[in-house]
Amino acid sequence: MLRFRHMRFGGAAVTLAGLIVACDGTESPTSTSNPDPAPVAQNSPAPAPNPSPSPSAAPNQPPRLDASVNPDTGSAPLEVRFNLCRSTDPDGDTLSFDIEFGDGGRTGRCQETHTYAAGVYNASLAVRDGKGGIDERNVRVTVDRGSAPPPKPYYKLDSAAQFTWSNELDVAGAAAQVRLNDGPEFFPARGYSHAVGEARRGDNVVSGRLLRSAGRPGSWRFDLGLDSALVAGSVRPVTGTVEEITASSITFRMSGRADEVVAFRFRASR
Repeated sequence: MLRFRHMRFGGAAVTLAGLIVACDGTESPTSTSNPDPAPVAQNSPAPAPNPSPSPSAAPNQPPRLDASVNPDTGSAPLEVRFNLCRSTDPDGDTLSFDIEFGDGGRTGRCQETHTYAAGVYNASLAVRDGKGGIDERNVRVTVDRGSAPPPKPYYKLDSAAQFTWSNELDVAGAAAQVRLNDGPEFFPARGYSHAVGEARRGDNVVSGRLLRSAGRPGSWRFDLGLDSALVAGSVRPVTGTVEEITASSITFRMSGRADEVVAFRFRASR
């Protein structure tokens, strides 16, 4: 408690104020102090959200090799036809081709005919999409020493009246019907086949139709040969999807459905 006490010093009275401790042992505070003020919260900017990652490009898918090697056995000299033109790419990329024949020969075309001497050869076939994707396979070609070469897959015009012909039908499970002009029908199966037809001076038409197949795509090649009555460069398609055309041959790309029709024209000079 706060008390005042008077004291005399040389006759002068002095009043002192002080802090007197009470007899009961309690202490009176001399002063009060305000507690420290609570810190004021400051508004901190919210962290910026992480940007969404940009979508990554779809991974490249490799091409798919679709190769035909026909025939792969026979007697020397053996003509083997390589066809990679039906190869596809899931991404739609432009494809490049590589055929190593196994005897030192090589081509970058999607199809080629190569003649082998007697021996055994390992041909390498590859298709690339230009983005690192590749599909490849090896094919063995076995050629024995024959006394006579096998028949060539082409039409040979012996005259404008009559000629011996053959075709190469590369469609799985196929049976077909072929006719020259209005002559008799010929019924080839898959592979090489031959028949005799009659041509006339001037325009002629060869037509073919698939009677049945396994439903898979393929090709149908006709080659008229240059050492004949054929007017070189006169081969022209009438109907069907053309895969390749030269001065003396035409190859159609076949979908493999039954009743598919192809036809072409050519001119004979005699």
